[in-house]
Amino acid sequence: MKTRGIIGFGVCILLIFCSGCYREDIRLTANPDDNQRIEALLVLNGKACFYDENSHSLRYSLTKEACNNFMPVVTLSPYVRLFVGTNEIKNGDTLVLGDVAYKQEYALRLIAGNDTIDAGLMFTPLPIVCISSQFEVSDDPKMPAFIEIAYPEPEKPSYRGYIGIEYRGATSQLFPKKCYGFNTLENQDIKVYKNVCLTGNRPNYTWILDAAFIDPARVRNRVSFGVWAGMGISTTHQAIQGQAVELFRNLQHQGLYSLNENFNSEVLGLSGSDDVLYKAVDWGNGATLFEFANENFPMSFYWDGWEQKHPDPDAFIAWEPLRDLRRLVVESSDAEFVAKVWEYIDMDNCIDYFLFLNLSSAFDNCGKNIFLMRYTREGKFRMIPWDLDGSWGLFWDGSHVAHTAIISNKLYDRLYALNPDSYREKTKQRWFELRQDVFAEERLRGLFGAAIDTVELSGVVEEENRIWHLNISPADEKAYLNEWIPQRLAFLDLYFSWY
Repeated sequence: MKTRGIIGFGVCILLIFCSGCYREDIRLTANPDDNQRIEALLVLNGKACFYDENSHSLRYSLTKEACNNFMPVVTLSPYVRLFVGTNEIKNGDTLVLGDVAYKQEYALRLIAGNDTIDAGLMFTPLPIVCISSQFEVSDDPKMPAFIEIAYPEPEKPSYRGYIGIEYRGATSQLFPKKCYGFNTLENQDIKVYKNVCLTGNRPNYTWILDAAFIDPARVRNRVSFGVWAGMGISTTHQAIQGQAVELFRNLQHQGLYSLNENFNSEVLGLSGSDDVLYKAVDWGNGATLFEFANENFPMSFYWDGWEQKHPDPDAFIAWEPLRDLRRLVVESSDAEFVAKVWEYIDMDNCIDYFLFLNLSSAFDNCGKNIFLMRYTREGKFRMIPWDLDGSWGLFWDGSHVAHTAIISNKLYDRLYALNPDSYREKTKQRWFELRQDVFAEERLRGLFGAAIDTVELSGVVEEENRIWHLNISPADEKAYLNEWIPQRLAFLDLYFSWY
């Protein structure tokens, strides 16, 4: 069986064909609009099947309901012939597959010239993201690429467009499976952004493909944001929208990812130089834990473990609000702290963040992976969690964590000790209020169970293990979560009863 011809054809936009043959050296086509795209070998009902050159398999996104009596219309590239058994299926023909199932291969034969490949067609309930580019991806800068996203809903058209892509993350870049950040673009100009709805219903131009490498369940980050969002209204509980997807990059299946929107000024409704957004990106020798206050801030985007995200630091440095908050927490007298803390911080958001932090045991999110946001019109800081793969009984390095620990920092320590405006009583009341619905054991286990079941149904875990030489089992992790969650809730029930 020969395969190289099919692989060569699959990248026909990037390769030069001559007299029915191909050259393996990568070259640009004459049309600059086409130099990032990879043409699909096979299209069913107007939606691409994505080809993995390593396993010689095709994957197609389809809802469970649409799997019944699936008879798609076939579209083939001009150089490809399709056979099912000995029967040739031509352009415009109906491919009669009947009832199809996930985790099952359907044998197809594809012929390009004299080259033949026997490919297994598999179905997934997850959207499929395909990124193609002639450029190598690096940490910085973003490189131009083309993205195609096929959704499982038959009536939902695929998204196609240009992006600028790079690796993202700090510790995560040490793992073999990388995380990506990308901007959606109007065209191939890397600086002209385009707001689109790739997941959820909120337009955005900044996106993340989260590898979730340390999380054997591959769902913690998305479920965590769902819990955080469910605790309050969107203005006080800003949360990203995300979706589990399968990722292909240049004809290679990359496994399971989470396609998440990223926070930016537009999504958060920040405007002008008086609204501010800071992100804790490292521990900053304890500065992000409010353990010390440095009066002298630099004229740059970075200060003591914090990054200024809004306003644009290239245009305006705005560290004064953070400096004043740190000074209050670290240096103020007890009387001043009690009198002024709720002038600086939104009390309801502050309480909810502490409860969420401890419910999810997000150890890496008390002095890192936090956004501090302040609207000038309100004048109070709110906290937004970020990067929650290391949570719910999992530490940042992927190791399991006991259910008996309280997460805090100096801000919360002073709030507890000084109890401004009955902080302790309100925190206790809020905990037991949330335990009735949002923090109910059955609900939490159900959220994780449903997310893990969808991942398992897709069969992508098997691909994940094959591609990255892993042995993860979301089912085992679900069993661990089903044990850890009630233990954590029981511990916190006891803790807050004495709060």
